[in-house]
Amino acid sequence: MSTTNWSVTNPRKPIVRHEDGTYGPGQYEYILFNEYIQGGDALKPLTEVQVKNAQELLRRVNSMLALFVGEHPEVLQYRANGLAVVVSSGYRPRDWVEAQGENTRSPHYQCAAIDIADAGNVLDNWITKKQKGNPNFLSDHGLWLEHPAHTIGWCHLDTNVWQNPQRPHVFIP
Repeated sequence: MSTTNWSVTNPRKPIVRHEDGTYGPGQYEYILFNEYIQGGDALKPLTEVQVKNAQELLRRVNSMLALFVGEHPEVLQYRANGLAVVVSSGYRPRDWVEAQGENTRSPHYQCAAIDIADAGNVLDNWITKKQKGNPNFLSDHGLWLEHPAHTIGWCHLDTNVWQNPQRPHVFIP
């Protein structure tokens, strides 16, 4: 009988309510909701819209990360704080956004963007290669990528919360 080390080889699968009303395991979650929020909701609770945005963002990102880890299982060996994927910036509270001089329409404030630690730009390069091989790769996942030349050491993904149809899936800020 073999044993499985759930903390390394298997995904964290929460119990979720499916569209048909039944409950069961959800998808592999490399990034959990609380890891994304990073305690940013401590002073002011998130709005219902922000929660929905964050859940949808994480659904899309975790789906893509499952493909990435499938092709790059070595990322599971480089775990920081016990995590295979580390959020370098998730939700940014309004007060923090304003103090940094950022636009409060930031997709990070809206819970629709994430920055993932990406030493060596391995994730950025993988996404760029996938996008070149399949120009619909990012759109198939409902994600937009900040150009890797502008994100050395992290990978920025968002859901284009403002629904700008002219915005390319790989964009320069």
